Parts: sequence; C-alpha cells; structure tokens
Amino acid sequence: MKVQLSLHAKKLKNLEKGFRRGKSDPYAVITLDSGEELGRTETIDNNLNPDWANIIYFELQEDTCVPITVQIFDANGDKKDDGDMGVATFELWDVFRDDIHMKEEDLGDGATVYLRVEESQKSDTAGNFLLQLRALNLVNIESGLFGTGRSDPFFEISKKISYPDKGFVYWQRIYRSERVSDSLNPLWEEQVFLSLEALCFGDLDWPLRISIYDDNKRRKSDFMSETYTTAKDLLESVAVKGNADQEKALTLRVDDNETSASKGLIVVLKAELHE
Repeated sequence: MKVQLSLHAKKLKNLEKGFRRGKSDPYAVITLDSGEELGRTETIDNNLNPDWANIIYFELQEDTCVPITVQIFDANGDKKDDGDMGVATFELWDVFRDDIHMKEEDLGDGATVYLRVEESQKSDTAGNFLLQLRALNLVNIESGLFGTGRSDPFFEISKKISYPDKGFVYWQRIYRSERVSDSLNPLWEEQVFLSLEALCFGDLDWPLRISIYDDNKRRKSDFMSETYTTAKDLLESVAVKGNADQEKALTLRVDDNETSASKGLIVVLKAELHE
C-alpha cells in the first residue's frame, strides 16, 4: 500500500542569535532504521511553526513495523553546519492505524513534531495537474512608509483532511508559490505541476483551498484571503479572454462563508490534466 508522509511542527526553538536576529529556517529529514534517507522536506525560511509541503511516499506493508527517525535542522547555507533543532522517532504502521492517521512527538523545550501517514490514492484517477494562477483586485494590507506600501502576495494550495466522527479537520499544505513584490494584481509566472496523488489523492472532487498571504521577510506572513475549490472546478474555470478575464474567476474571501465580502479574485490561467 502506497502512503503519503507529511510533517509539520510547532514552537521550535529559535537557533538564530544576535540583536537583530530573525528566526530559524527549518527543514526535516526522515530516515529508516538502516540509516537510509527516505526523504526530506523543503526549507521554510524564518518560521518556528513550519507546515512543510513536500510529500514523501512509501510502500507500507500491513502490520509491518517500520521505525523511522525525523530530524529537524536549521538551514545555514554555506556558512556553517546546519543547526540541530530536534529529533523524534515514529513507527509508520502505528501512525497509519491511528484514528486520524497522525501522531505527535515531543522535541523538548516545548516543541512538537507531527507526522501524518495517509493512503496515497483514494480514487482511480492517475496523472498530473498543471496550474497557473493570477489574482486581481486584492485588498492591500501593507501600509509601508508614508502609507505607500503594497502587499507582496504569494499563494498556498492545501487539501482537506477530515474525520467528522472524530471532530477533526486539517488543511494540509501541498504547494507554496513564489511571492510577487508590491502588487495587488499579481501574475505568478510559475506553473504548478503536481501529481494528482499529491494534489487530491487522485480524486478530482477532493476539497482544496487556495490562500493568499502577504509575505514578510522578518516576521510571520499575513493572511489576505482564500477561496475553496476542487481540481474539477479549476479545470472548468480557465479564463478564455486573457489574463484579466473575470468571467470564470474564483472569488476570494476571508472565510468560507459565501455571503462574506469579496477580497479579490483568482483567475485560472491554466488548468490541465497530464499523463
């Protein structure tokens, strides 16, 4: 059985030093008992509560004990060795059979790391998904010097993990874009290319969320707005009259209430299925 491993952590200890210090830039490495590296996350800059987007895949045999080690490091570039931010051990089958497919382990100093192990394919649809987005008419939340600043937006794509009988809902981040500086109508040049497994467990109707944030280099990024959608909806919402076409655009709001005021639009420039 193919499974997806994903990680997030909370309240990591800051290893940065100095008067004008920022925050650590954490990434995580997963290894098997043999010492073989199973995979690693991306580095998230300036963040002590990282929610890593990189998904690590593994073929898990039923009722088979598979111990793993998760070690978190502070990326230091080429200046010096990466700092040790904590280590934890998990057993994959034990995590998978948990009611919400997630376990947590203490890293010390109040820090916690969470491992999620989900079945990778929940539908028969296979392939990849290509997506390109832009936003229009975002509401500026950055005043800047003399009130002349503009937000520096980036977007995140998350998929819904829900166990209603347990009262559990979690939005798992699967992609974070580059930022566009000083723009309320950002056009992201990058084209997102994700497997359908990673995007929506192979189910085109799986709930997705696209969130917009204002990037802040020295502090936590600020939430701007969001929209709820599916892969199927994105395929049906592609603009046909250019990159400012609002006819099929998705409305951004501050919550999932459709009566809330619009905070901008998401224009789907490309949405394609690929083998």
